Amino acid sequence: MANQFVFVNNFLTTVGATFSSTATTLTLSSSAGLPVLAAGQVMPITLNDAATGLISEIMYATAISGANLTVTIGEEGTTAQNWAVGDRAFCDFTAGTVAPISTINNVQLGSYSYAVDSGVANAISIGLNPAPAALTDGMEIRTKVAATNTGAVTINTNGLGAVAANGITGALAAGTLIAGNPYTFVYSSSLAAWVLTGVDALNSANATNATNAPNATNLVGSGTISSTTTGGAGLSVSTAGTVTGTIGSGVTGYTQALGTSNTTIATTAFAVPGYSHGSSGYEKLPSGLIIQWGTAALAGTVTNTITFPIAFPHAALNGSVSQNGVYASVVVSVNGLTATTMGVYNGGGGINIYWTAIGY
Repeated sequence: MANQFVFVNNFLTTVGATFSSTATTLTLSSSAGLPVLAAGQVMPITLNDAATGLISEIMYATAISGANLTVTIGEEGTTAQNWAVGDRAFCDFTAGTVAPISTINNVQLGSYSYAVDSGVANAISIGLNPAPAALTDGMEIRTKVAATNTGAVTINTNGLGAVAANGITGALAAGTLIAGNPYTFVYSSSLAAWVLTGVDALNSANATNATNAPNATNLVGSGTISSTTTGGAGLSVSTAGTVTGTIGSGVTGYTQALGTSNTTIATTAFAVPGYSHGSSGYEKLPSGLIIQWGTAALAGTVTNTITFPIAFPHAALNGSVSQNGVYASVVVSVNGLTATTMGVYNGGGGINIYWTAIGY
């Protein structure tokens, strides 16, 4: 595991007790400013002789108790020395401590968050360099998996323990991760799990959970896709995503409702969510959002009710109106929204308006 270096600004003191070239405990004359080291952390210490200023040695402090430091000697190619009371001791950057610091090139290459999987099917094991001390929320890793998964997957990062790896719908279905392919995961502390990102996450559910799949190649997993038709021999999908079976000639397939999941395969109305273009009409967007519009003649000094061309399946979110023509001193406003209607108050005489409503 790579060292996690800890630095102290302006830390300069002297050797407090004679130190031999084979010792492992360095006593300083002062403990002021010394940090508390956690497991895996080290503090670089450079010693320099007071007599000539020409002799130096780098040590790594692995534990600190008062002014006593547990050290490893002769680090970074320096020679272990005998040190006298009064020789200088300070914390500073060294070649070995600077080397692990991110460079622009390494960031571009993504080398700090990438590691090849050395595990087996369903149990990914990677070793990042430098090694993380813990898994933190939003932490990202990328790996080229060693084996195609056959079920739920875990990831063990630098020996921090096997943690579940999920897709957007939960545990990964068999065949979501393909041997030799790279994948990206982000850690969620609230889920205590790695979450697969990108288009692969959309294919992580079993085929029976496929949502608005435009074609059979987007179905991953095994199971039967039903056909609510007559004259058809039934359809099924294999783990490779191949649909088998036939639909009888002249049969009208099931039409999938927008934004819902169903095991039934559709032969109509997947590609275009739905629309009606005219002076009054609507447009259904792939996200499930629906925009409706129209014109109306309003009676004066009352709330007029406008009925939408189609009902919003869930709710109307917003409505707006504008005058269709030139009218003096007229107040028109939206006064109530439902899934099927919009109330429009007209504070003046009879007028014509344009109206728009948005919902889902």
